[in-house]
Amino acid sequence: MLSRIPGALLRAALVGMLFAVPMFLVPGIAAKNSVVVFVLLFSGFIWTFLEYSSTYPSLIEFRDAPPFNRVRFLSLLATVYCLSLVQAYAMNPLVGSEFIHNIGVIIGYSLDLPGSPVNLMMDQFGIVGDGLPYMTFLASAGIAYFASLVSIVVFVVIFYARKWPGNSGPFNVWTNMPTFDPTTTSDVVARLNRDARINIVLGFVLPFLIPACVGLSFGFVGSAPFDDSYMMIWVISGWAFLPSGMIMRGVALSRVAQMISVKRDAMTVEDERASVSVPV
Repeated sequence: MLSRIPGALLRAALVGMLFAVPMFLVPGIAAKNSVVVFVLLFSGFIWTFLEYSSTYPSLIEFRDAPPFNRVRFLSLLATVYCLSLVQAYAMNPLVGSEFIHNIGVIIGYSLDLPGSPVNLMMDQFGIVGDGLPYMTFLASAGIAYFASLVSIVVFVVIFYARKWPGNSGPFNVWTNMPTFDPTTTSDVVARLNRDARINIVLGFVLPFLIPACVGLSFGFVGSAPFDDSYMMIWVISGWAFLPSGMIMRGVALSRVAQMISVKRDAMTVEDERASVSVPV
């Protein structure tokens, strides 16, 4: 366990930094949301440290099967960083933030096709756009969704190029899938394939459903999530990151099911050979 502490501290610090990024880039967040940022930063730090320092994690999946979590974390970090720069540009235009903002607007216009997730999110602008520049919302939605698509492509390329998780050593189901109980069903492969399909389908459907849920939620909470820059960054980041993360998880579960099936077939062949070689 002691050998895990340095790596756990590094990962915990990176997660804490993730929650603090908007505070350092967007003017006014430090004063307005200092308590919220501190609570999220501290909670994320402690939870990540405990998960990665323990011998057996309780929630984090594929802890010992890189780069699954690394790709997801870097994707979310890049999204939060870019959305923070877009928000910063709306308040105090600078050269660096202007470049990201303009790129985001171009991406947003390109992805704002009829019926697309970005288009559905932009349809909520009439509800949430009071006091929020249209271009800021468009750039944020465009960058977030584009980053999610890029992260999926990067993950799939690494997945097949490295034959994940082949280069990570023996795959331990207990440590890499702590929420999965193989004893609850007789056919583990069928259950993993079912869960993989559900995750992939939800990953494709959620970008279309979340905007509608966002619109409905304003009947109960008002436009508060988008009136606050910090909350807006995380709402849009979550809208793009959650579906892409589910697609990656679905692909990973499908791979685990394939590995178990191959291993089971190999053991069956060995048993048959052993039974044949036994003298009568």
